Amino acid sequence: MIKINLLGLKKEIKKSAAPSVSLAGTALSAAAVIFLLVGLGWCYYRYYTLDNDANKITADMAKATKEQTRLAGVKKQYDDMQKQKALLIKQIDVISALEKGRTGPVEMLAALANTVISTKTMWLTTFENNGVNVHMTGRATSADTVADFMRNLKDTGQFTNIELKDTSEDDSKDFGPTFTFDLTAQLANVSPTQAAGKK
Repeated sequence: MIKINLLGLKKEIKKSAAPSVSLAGTALSAAAVIFLLVGLGWCYYRYYTLDNDANKITADMAKATKEQTRLAGVKKQYDDMQKQKALLIKQIDVISALEKGRTGPVEMLAALANTVISTKTMWLTTFENNGVNVHMTGRATSADTVADFMRNLKDTGQFTNIELKDTSEDDSKDFGPTFTFDLTAQLANVSPTQAAGKK
């Protein structure tokens, strides 16, 4: 079939346009990819370091909790030992007080006997120990002897608050002229608590 161009116009032949490549768009895409990769790398690094820090903090907390538990046990042992020490000290004090109470009367009577022996020309007729208080009566050849006896009692350190209640001259046929005396004293090394147990 034959086509005739009546208009006499030349038909332009369309050329197929070749795809054009823009260098600016390629650079922008490459920069975007690089930025994305750097961002992902930074995020991974931060996640890795934060995860390590979290694990380290968790381990430190577990270690601190374990140490706290151990120290709590040590503190409990220390408190128990302090209580036991206080109990032992109290028991030692009680034993010492009992020992002192056991030997106290012996020492007191020995001191009294030595005093009577060292004070010449006198003797005791009665001796009463009512806890901390002591009551004595006796005879002496003179009033000076009674005064010496009281001074010697004080010098022993076993007696305090020595008081002469009464003294009088007695012309007895059995003993001759003598002075009777009545005196009281307190035991120096006996507390009121110990005295209550000794009555």
